[in-house]
Amino acid sequence: LFFLDEHRQGWDESHIAAQIIEFLHDLDKSQSWSTVADRFKERAQWIWQQWYEETHPGQGGTHPVVDLIQDDRYLNRVVPLN
Repeated sequence: LFFLDEHRQGWDESHIAAQIIEFLHDLDKSQSWSTVADRFKERAQWIWQQWYEETHPGQGGTHPVVDLIQDDRYLNRVVPLN
């Protein structure tokens, strides 16, 4: 799988993209959104952090979107339905 690398303006293989597609594919389509919402948010945090670490090697830190998701300020409407 490929994604656009903005730094080089070319296409590079990305294990992150492959894992995103695999995660979405592996979601049980018969489960309710309530069942998968928390997993979706956790995976979104992981994706943003992995992308940050890949594009900022050795810098450490957390991508701001990860913190926003944690604080329920991003993807805050992605909640289990009760």
